[in-house]
Parts: sequence; C-alpha cells; structure tokens
Amino acid sequence: MTVFTSKTLYTPLRKIDNAVVSVEDGRVMNLTSRNEAQAAPNKAAIDFDDCAIVPGFCDIHIHGGVNCD
Repeated sequence: MTVFTSKTLYTPLRKIDNAVVSVEDGRVMNLTSRNEAQAAPNKAAIDFDDCAIVPGFCDIHIHGGVNCD
C-alpha cells in the first residue's frame, strides 16, 4: 500500500484539507484527512507538501480533429 499526502485534495464532491490518499494495487482505497487517519506501519508515503491532489481531467470536446467534424 502507498499513501499520498498533500495540503489539499479535491474530489468531485468535496475538498479535504491535510489529505491522505491510500492506494493499493492501483486502486484508491481510502480518502481522509491527517486528523482522521490512523498511522499504519510499513506504508510507503509520498508527501506532495503544499500541492493539491485533483482528479484527472480529460477534454472529450473536440471539433475538426483529423479533418473530421
């Protein structure tokens, strides 16, 4: 399991300050704040400090791609 931490996490529904994101086998297992998280041993931690973690954004709106409309 890998844990990502950051100052802010944005989900489609809410903002979490002092965020902790737990990921296992490529899947998000838990989203919480550091105030609510419980420390667990043997977790790799990656701290993004003052950065924000946000969902991936994909722009599927295109016009005229590959000479097609």
